[in-house]
Amino acid sequence: MDTVTMKQAHRYALFNCGDEEVEKYISEHQTLMDSLRGSKWAKAQNHSKDFVSWFEKKVMTDDATHDHITWIAKGPNPVATKYGGAKVNAINRAKVTNVHTCGPKSFALIRERLKNANEDKKEPTSVEMFKATRKRVIGRVYKAPIEDTQNKIVQMEALQSQQCGENVESVDPFVAVLGNEHRVRLYGRGVTSSSIRKTSSGNESGGNSAFVNVPDGLLQKLTAQVTEQVTAVLADKFSLTMAYHLKRNRSTIQR
Repeated sequence: MDTVTMKQAHRYALFNCGDEEVEKYISEHQTLMDSLRGSKWAKAQNHSKDFVSWFEKKVMTDDATHDHITWIAKGPNPVATKYGGAKVNAINRAKVTNVHTCGPKSFALIRERLKNANEDKKEPTSVEMFKATRKRVIGRVYKAPIEDTQNKIVQMEALQSQQCGENVESVDPFVAVLGNEHRVRLYGRGVTSSSIRKTSSGNESGGNSAFVNVPDGLLQKLTAQVTEQVTAVLADKFSLTMAYHLKRNRSTIQR
């Protein structure tokens, strides 16, 4: 952002912030401008143009000014700290707890292996996926501590066994312990809630819900009808185009 734009933004913020203290300074400067000679238009122009610099100097010499007024008077800071993508990612990763230990192995592969290991070929639960993606190799050094992850797993298993014993309404132990989030977890990158719903509905119906089995005879009949309709439309367009060019050529010859 250039200097002129920053000054314009600062002036707009001051005149529209609605702060009572700032409004007092605006009124004081307006009174000062009205006391000078000149037209109303010139006074209004000077008030708008000179208020920002006058306001900053006035605040600096006023001992009874609140701290937030001092910061408002200074305006936007032209110097900003810039972080590279790697730095931002490192900061975000430092905030993450219960980090997975899969490395480059995809969650989809782990999910498929757990599904194939199940006798009924059922999708693994969130608790099973959480445990499988947080396994640790004995003797290997990890950056993140394991105590919190182990406590989370114990809480999930306890809630899971409690639900099985009491036959209460099913609540996902994973969500109950870690909380619900808008993003999809334990599925890997690029997976959304809508894609999961489509896959689930397809599996329940015995296949992909986006496809319908059509008999071969009916498919051939429909294909023939569509081909005939398209051919007719193209023929009409070709005839109209030829007629237009013939008419245009005739008018050119007559001239």
